[in-house]
Amino acid sequence: MRRLAGIALSSCWLAGCAGVQQSAVDAAGPGAGKIQWLFWFFLYLLGAIFVAVIALTVGALARRPRDTDQESLQRFHLPAGATEKRVTRNVAVATGGTVVILLGLLVASVSTGKGLSHLGGQNPLSVQVVGNQWWWYVSYPNVDPSR
Repeated sequence: MRRLAGIALSSCWLAGCAGVQQSAVDAAGPGAGKIQWLFWFFLYLLGAIFVAVIALTVGALARRPRDTDQESLQRFHLPAGATEKRVTRNVAVATGGTVVILLGLLVASVSTGKGLSHLGGQNPLSVQVVGNQWWWYVSYPNVDPSR
């Protein structure tokens, strides 16, 4: 009995093997190719942003704390308000960069969505899906079995 269960389990496990490695990012059609491009674009851009943020955080944590008394601040010979101007400029640049990156991601996403909407063929397949709590009900409105 145990041997029969092992054979049944291994046959179920091997049933999906066709000698081809399955991959979630292997595009098989024009629509999948557009989504794959968007995925890799987001991954590289947001990965670079993540690395930059982590590098800046580690750099800030590794810096020696500054003295906060007036004598040590006066040795930099900065005019009054120069530090506030520099901080304001840095925050403005970071905010502008964030807005530009988010707009770029939005444009890439919308253009991919538009490209996918134009891929519909002459006779698209219609499927009606109703989601219930524990199961899906799928029906095909077309009575023609070839459709």
